Amino acid sequence: MNNESRCEIENQFIQYGWKSKLRNQMSVRERQYYDLEMEKWAQEHEEKTKEGSTPEGLLTEEGKKYWKSISWALNFEWNYSDDRYQIMESSISEEEELKRILHCLADFQDRPPKHLAISEICSIENALVKSAKYICRRIGRTIPETIFKQTNSQNGQIRSPIMYFINQAIIDGHSSWQELWLIFRNKAQPGVLQEIGISSYEIKKNTKSTSKGSEQSVELQEDAGKLWSISRQDFGALFRREMKKQQTQTDSPK
Repeated sequence: MNNESRCEIENQFIQYGWKSKLRNQMSVRERQYYDLEMEKWAQEHEEKTKEGSTPEGLLTEEGKKYWKSISWALNFEWNYSDDRYQIMESSISEEEELKRILHCLADFQDRPPKHLAISEICSIENALVKSAKYICRRIGRTIPETIFKQTNSQNGQIRSPIMYFINQAIIDGHSSWQELWLIFRNKAQPGVLQEIGISSYEIKKNTKSTSKGSEQSVELQEDAGKLWSISRQDFGALFRREMKKQQTQTDSPK
């Protein structure tokens, strides 16, 4: 089917409402067009679902398998239209969905899998937290502080956007802390909130007094009010420590 014929049939479908036609009422060309469109839609759906089937940061088969077990238990699937995970039950209310996700999150925080790396545990926790926050906004509920409690959270420095940024950068393949510092510092946009991890921050360039004199620094103001600050040398030290930790986890026998 050439492009001219395809456009002609597409216009006819739009004009006369092809969705209301039964297949046996369509012409041969109309069925060809319909089949091509359905095939295209199915491929796009499969690709988008595959891209979003596991949280960002899950790289090992063990991590992906664990996430699939959570998804199976919750009937949790990726909704790429809304860019989030949700419980795929037509009859479930948003209140009930939130309750199930919070229960799952609490169980996960209390008993995190010992065979997974901290970075992967962080990724799973973040996916559950983001889903809970989304539903809270939808139904106008206050986001419960219990999901961020220090005692049970396994997300290393879940409240530290700096550690979250470094951790994700190492996972993505960055190996030079100097280059990453420039990327981090150049993210500064005064007056603009940027999402890092599970919160949003205003990022500003600054300088900091150290024992060696004045040094470049970055400040992050959380939308909830908390202020974070780090100097260039401290950023490098955190990067090297996290890089060593992840290499140790990778090299350790399973």
